[in-house]
Amino acid sequence: MPASLETGNAEPHYHETPEGYFRQIYLEAIDHLVNAIKDRFDTPDFDMYVNAEQALIQCIRGNEFEDELNAITTFYGDDFQKDNLRCQLKMVSANFESDCKREYVLFADIVKYVKSLSKGEKVWLNEVVKLIKLVLVMPAKNATSERSFSSLRRMKSYLRSTMKQVRLNSLMFLNVLKDKTDGLNIHDVAVEFVFKESR
Repeated sequence: MPASLETGNAEPHYHETPEGYFRQIYLEAIDHLVNAIKDRFDTPDFDMYVNAEQALIQCIRGNEFEDELNAITTFYGDDFQKDNLRCQLKMVSANFESDCKREYVLFADIVKYVKSLSKGEKVWLNEVVKLIKLVLVMPAKNATSERSFSSLRRMKSYLRSTMKQVRLNSLMFLNVLKDKTDGLNIHDVAVEFVFKESR
């Protein structure tokens, strides 16, 4: 960081040995990892995601799921009718068919089973279908946006401080959609660039 942007009046600290310097870096990295894991999983959104998924899985496995059901109906309020959801979950459990044993059933197996139902059956199990849709669209964490904010610091560094918003937006767009931009033919891009304008 440039000296003009440095803040604080603390005396600089110099390590006595290279091992001490690398030990500090190692401990900072471990601390960062632990905090990142806590930030990722200790959130109300993730708890609700787990409750919704576990209500479906525990019901199919024949286990008690009343705590998860209470958490779901409390969180979503009038979106779910508790008695209807409980009844429909038991109906799904009674009619569930899968290649694997019930104690090994995963959420993907339940989704596959519900997809195989007819439209009429899905209407009868509308609360369960609604719960499955919520689990499928509810992100435990929005990793894409977090990654884009992390890469923003690499894009607009102190050496690129005069970069305008249009160029930054374009670079961030390319960075976020890496899987698509990596497949671009660089030769075609160069040809299009050359034939744009004389300047």
